[in-house]
Amino acid sequence: MSANRNANTWIIILTVLVALMAIEIVYLIYQNQQLRSVIEDPRKYFTTISEKDIVPSITVMNTDGENVTLNYSPDAPFTILFWFAPGCSSCEDNFDFWKEIASATKHERVRFYGMCVGEIDDAIAFSQEQNFPFPTLCASEQYILDLYKGGLVPQTVLIAPEGIVLGTWPGEIEEQQKEKILSFLQQFQSQET
Repeated sequence: MSANRNANTWIIILTVLVALMAIEIVYLIYQNQQLRSVIEDPRKYFTTISEKDIVPSITVMNTDGENVTLNYSPDAPFTILFWFAPGCSSCEDNFDFWKEIASATKHERVRFYGMCVGEIDDAIAFSQEQNFPFPTLCASEQYILDLYKGGLVPQTVLIAPEGIVLGTWPGEIEEQQKEKILSFLQQFQSQET
């Protein structure tokens, strides 16, 4: 009789464990679906800066340890900010395009900055490793991330001289988005000549 009891006890324990594992599997599938939806449309889940938002002037440290002020006024240049973080594989997918447009665009009225999210030491090491053709700034303080809604990386942001956001592209830049950015730069070039 005690053998039957022991067998029944083990059957109950194993049944409970299998039921718990089944619940855990269902929960993991649910979490996976949620993560996939975030990747497919990050704007739906993260607050990003939007077109027509107005950004304030800020002072941040560059990778040379100097303070750089991003001023916005009618006389200021257009600004393109490339938000990234060291070790972000999605960010690395945008690097070639960012380098290409920054190297190909030589205008006094357009400035390019990498905006590294993280500590200054990480930003210095990473920007040297990547050999960016644009200055890299470090958004190591929370208020900068809050003002520019830069917590989602990668993110490409185009800002007018007056500080009005003209375009923002979170995540990996797709071909259609690249064409839109290049179209803006070409339009600007034709206005300059």
